[in-house]
Parts: sequence; structure tokens; C-alpha cells
Amino acid sequence: MLIFVGALIFIGIGIYNSINDEVGLLRQQIERAQNQFDHALDNNDRALELYDEILVDFDVNKRALNDQLARAIERNDEALKLYDEMLDKAETAIAEAEKLPSDLQSFRIEVARLAVETYKLNNEIGLVQQDVRTLGREIVEVANDIEDFRDVLSQVLEAVAVAR
Repeated sequence: MLIFVGALIFIGIGIYNSINDEVGLLRQQIERAQNQFDHALDNNDRALELYDEILVDFDVNKRALNDQLARAIERNDEALKLYDEMLDKAETAIAEAEKLPSDLQSFRIEVARLAVETYKLNNEIGLVQQDVRTLGREIVEVANDIEDFRDVLSQVLEAVAVAR
């Protein structure tokens, strides 16, 4: 009987040690999983902060580009208005030149001067229109960059979700 009790104690101690070993392994696994979760959570927080910063930058850039576009459109409108005024002046000068043959030479000079101004205004209109097209392309590029970032962020968030 004493041997039996000794054997039971020996088996009990073995089972206790085995359970303690398993508990220790489980604690290590839990700690590793917690560390992985914390790391994934930190990565997610950094990704969200980066996303917020990029959105702020995008909004600032979008506002700046929209302001530039508005100014370019205003310049275009002003150039068109000046062009119309110059054209009206040229037409008026031509009409007057036709009425007054004695002053024809001075009117021809004025018409030539107005033609030069009209040419300059046409060039300015062309430059403004080119600026408007360039700004339009830049807005599209910024929008495409944001879309690419959203795709990358979605992949990062999916990876974080899988890691959890």
C-alpha cells in the first residue's frame, strides 16, 4: 500500500509538472499573440495617421489647384474681354478710316497698332488656356495619387485584419 501511495504521489507530481509546463507554453503563446496584436495595432494606427496626413495634404493641394484654376479662368475672361474691346476699337477705327479718306494713313497706323495689340492678346489667351489645361491635368494626377493611396491603405488594413 505504501508503494501504491508513493506511485500515486509520483504520478501526481508528474501530472502537476506536465500541467505547469503546458500552462507555461500557453502563456508564452498568449504573450506572443498579444505582442503580434499590439504590433499590428500600432501599424494600423500609423497607417491611419498617414492616411489622415495625406488627406489633409490632398485637400490643401486641391484647394490650391482650384484657386490657381479660378485665377487662370479670371485671367482668360479678362483677356477675352480685352480682346473684344480691342476688336471693337479696330472695327471702329476701320469704319472711321473708310469715312475719312484724308486721314486714312493715320487710321492705318492705328489699325496696325491695334492689330499688334490684338496679336499680343491672342498670345495671352493662348497662355492662359494652356495654364488651364495644365491645372486640369494636375488635378487629375492628384486624384489618381489619392486613389492609389486608398488602394494601398486598403491592402494594409486587410493585412492588419488578417494579422489580428
